[in-house]
Amino acid sequence: MKLLLEMEFDGFDTHHLLHVLSHCEELQTDLRRSEKKLLNELHGQCRFRIKSELAKSKVKVQEPWQKAFVLMQAAIGGLTLGDYTMRQQVRVRGEGLNVRRGEIQFSLSV
Repeated sequence: MKLLLEMEFDGFDTHHLLHVLSHCEELQTDLRRSEKKLLNELHGQCRFRIKSELAKSKVKVQEPWQKAFVLMQAAIGGLTLGDYTMRQQVRVRGEGLNVRRGEIQFSLSV
């Protein structure tokens, strides 16, 4: 979450915010081989795409930060998750984000 506090707020947008949050270690979990297909399907339904300098065509989810990027959008967008484990991870992330949001608001008010 240190990345969030160091973030420049001039000209940032939702995609940039999701990108920064997905790189926070607190929101990342291991990417399992069995999850890749579902995550790639979800990525196709997400509003914001993973950008890559190397691959200009369709980017596939291959790293933990990319998993976090897709799952955050799925949670926000209310996308259906067929896998029980990933539904639990989204629920835990949502609760964690609520706690962090409260911490940030408190620190700004003091």
